[in-house]
Amino acid sequence: MEVISKKTKSSANPQSELVQKKADELLKRYATGQRTFSKVTMQAGKLCISTFNLMGANLRTACLSGIVLIGANLSQADLAAIDLKRADLSKANLTGANLWKADLSGTNLSYANLSEAFLGGANLNGVKLYAANLSRANLRGADLLDVDLSGAILTQAIMPDGSIHE
Repeated sequence: MEVISKKTKSSANPQSELVQKKADELLKRYATGQRTFSKVTMQAGKLCISTFNLMGANLRTACLSGIVLIGANLSQADLAAIDLKRADLSKANLTGANLWKADLSGTNLSYANLSEAFLGGANLNGVKLYAANLSRANLRGADLLDVDLSGAILTQAIMPDGSIHE
């Protein structure tokens, strides 16, 4: 039994280590001045946009203002207290992400999936949430000044005042 549990642990750790290596690479490249992390290519005559897969990454308290991560996978990522001012995260997957006290002011989150995300105390001032999915998201205490929520899905979202959107 002990050998099986060790194998299970070692097979589970490489995935999280790989994600964290990608997160560290992103932070290093950002520190050197790179801001766009979307790669556009043509494959079989079709335009393809690819970005970093940072599912479950720990980017807590990072400063990534102005970063472009269109369509990125940040589901289950720990982005608490992160600085993402004026970032472009349109079409990003932030399902279940922790964005507690994150500064997202001026960020583009149009068409993003923020279902079940925790946005408690987040600064969403001037954020574009056009057609974003915020179903079951927790927005308690978030600043929603000048937010564009046109077409957004708010089913069962906990609003800043604690009420549940129908």
